[in-house]
Amino acid sequence: MSDSFESFFLPSGGRRLFASWHGTNGSAPARAALFCHPLGEEKKCAHRAFVETARALQRRGIASLRFDMSGCGDSDGEFDDFSTGDWLDDISVAWGELRRRSPGARYTLIGLRFGAALAALALERLPDFAALALWQPVVNGKDEFTSDLRRVLIQQMITDGRAGMDRKELLAELESGEGRVEVDGYAVTGSLYRDICAIDLASMTEAFPDETAVTQFSRANRRIDAFAEAAGIPSRVVDMPPIWIRSDFIPNAETGEVLAEDLERTR
Repeated sequence: MSDSFESFFLPSGGRRLFASWHGTNGSAPARAALFCHPLGEEKKCAHRAFVETARALQRRGIASLRFDMSGCGDSDGEFDDFSTGDWLDDISVAWGELRRRSPGARYTLIGLRFGAALAALALERLPDFAALALWQPVVNGKDEFTSDLRRVLIQQMITDGRAGMDRKELLAELESGEGRVEVDGYAVTGSLYRDICAIDLASMTEAFPDETAVTQFSRANRRIDAFAEAAGIPSRVVDMPPIWIRSDFIPNAETGEVLAEDLERTR
């Protein structure tokens, strides 16, 4: 272990959050960033890209903190025991640690997919933020989940020849606060579903800092483009496969350099 890298656990509401600090070799960083990961399988797929980006930022003299939210990765708890409220508490704890380790720095919050939505929700709780980077953000939680559920049911049809329950029945159970549905091996409870459906990035833009930018991957998404245009937020596309989807693409140091360069424009 060196002065510039450390893995440790952070206490959050009686739980332990696994975190990794990418420092700047003992010098006080002028800039520091907190990563907010996506959920479920998307988190696993994006992990390597987050690591490589943190290392690339480090080479630029920018410190960063990566962490696993409750019930995710190496942090305590089971995924289906938590809600967006718990994860927002986790972000606040991690933000406090970022500020403690880099006093006086210019702070950036980075979120990917659902992590971008959580980052936007967390802003009202966080002091001293200067910039917000939204990577392929979930703009509307209900629309996104409906698309995921459609994909899950199609997969069931292909695998089993039929779906266990039709989409309307599943949604009715979830909307009542009951039931649960497995999405890529992660259980979404009725409570979490209602939290997800309450997410609408368009309603949060007043809290966004002036230095906010949207990044998309491979090609523009019409829903994200419409949101960014209506909010007056710069949106750009990086020529890179989606880092949150399992594919033959394996993030490497070059991936980190591309994403770090993108983040440096959020200033």
